[in-house]
Amino acid sequence: SVPEMWIASALVPLNSEDMLARQTRAMLSWARIGIKVRVLVITESEQDFRQLMNQVQRSGDVQTSVYEMVQSIPTKIFPLTDSNSSAQLPMMNKIIAELERRAVGSDAPMMYINSDIVLFPALAPVIQLVAKIAQYEKYVLAGTRTEVKSDHPLLDQDPTVPLSNATYEAVRAMKNAGMWQGDYFVFGRGTWHQVPGFVVGRPRFDNWLIANAHGFKVKTMVPSIHVRHGYEHVGFTATDGESGVSSPVIYKSNPGKDYNERLAAQSLEAGGISWRDGNLNRMCTFLQPYRSPGSQLPLCFEIRQTCLDERRWDAIPEDAFRMLCDGRIKG
Repeated sequence: SVPEMWIASALVPLNSEDMLARQTRAMLSWARIGIKVRVLVITESEQDFRQLMNQVQRSGDVQTSVYEMVQSIPTKIFPLTDSNSSAQLPMMNKIIAELERRAVGSDAPMMYINSDIVLFPALAPVIQLVAKIAQYEKYVLAGTRTEVKSDHPLLDQDPTVPLSNATYEAVRAMKNAGMWQGDYFVFGRGTWHQVPGFVVGRPRFDNWLIANAHGFKVKTMVPSIHVRHGYEHVGFTATDGESGVSSPVIYKSNPGKDYNERLAAQSLEAGGISWRDGNLNRMCTFLQPYRSPGSQLPLCFEIRQTCLDERRWDAIPEDAFRMLCDGRIKG
């Protein structure tokens, strides 16, 4: 059957039970989102992919046919910090090219997502609305995550168990990780003219994608979950910090980060937009759940005043104006 959305994600090597559990919980959530998806699992390890598929089979409600192992994405190899081993990291421009190849001839949205981000079904109507308003091309939809600990009572210790609606409502009420934490990108054809060969799993490619996207840019307020972890798998120690505000892969020098920052600097010199302009709060439109009594609209937009001042009409389609939240313009 034809997918309604194509998803790509780079599987982090399954060198621990925790790594398997985090990625299992995430990848099962994508199949349960309410859109018929095809997930391209980018990995060089057939053994890791089989382990993941064993977990999918154990879930009982998700078919392994949703997932496809992809080994053809070009990679770059970087030494791990303070370690004798190395990491083989896929290139973002090649991943986008593969998604566009798969989705060619259709209006299906495409998504790149980090492999441990848990999505909720509430995101499905948001994706469908944004894609429709953008007429299926030149748009990017992104959102931030909420950090939770692996032993948080909201998470079943069995990673194959679906998350409940009560969990979604609880996460909605929690503080999110902030405007710099973009972990997934839903987009249509023609969104980027040329993407540098950034590697995934290291900083700056995400901010560059937001800053340099063409057309309709939307931040969704639908939450996602990220289970907090350390960065021993990147070569840091347990005392170097965890994901979130103290993430060493962002705040400490490492070969993959340095490489991405060099590419971003070259892009800026060639006329691109700085990755520093790529935080979620610089997007022109914010898609909110509509809570006004008596409203028939489940979703509505807030629009940033600075985008109006700069007359960035390409980034704000007319249909977004028609769905303003009580006429609200963000300062």
